[in-house]
Amino acid sequence: MFVNMCTFTISEGTEDRYMVEDKFTSKYTRLKIPQVSLKEASVSAKQATRASVEIDRRYEIEACIVRVMKSRKRLDHSSLLLEVVQQVSNRFSPAPQLLKRCVEHLLDRDYLSRDEEQRCGLVLL
Repeated sequence: MFVNMCTFTISEGTEDRYMVEDKFTSKYTRLKIPQVSLKEASVSAKQATRASVEIDRRYEIEACIVRVMKSRKRLDHSSLLLEVVQQVSNRFSPAPQLLKRCVEHLLDRDYLSRDEEQRCGLVLL
């Protein structure tokens, strides 16, 4: 076994000897990761996170629309959007385009239908 020996002179007449053990390991040893690799990894992680958040928000908005329509049965489009924004605003602020897509998606899936009596009305099926 090879041990490195170092001798240090602190003041005249006293010498301190230190040995370095090569096989020493510690669980507290830290490795520095270059910042460039962290940024590259975080970009893909951010995109994946944004996509999953967008999907979760879409489900949340659709559930809120169905809840409001179950309680009201008939409602015009602007009143529906106003109530949905009020209920969802404590979690996030939805974009108007996302609200429109969610209403259209529910219309396509036959959860809602257009009201024949009102021009901008919606009816829960």
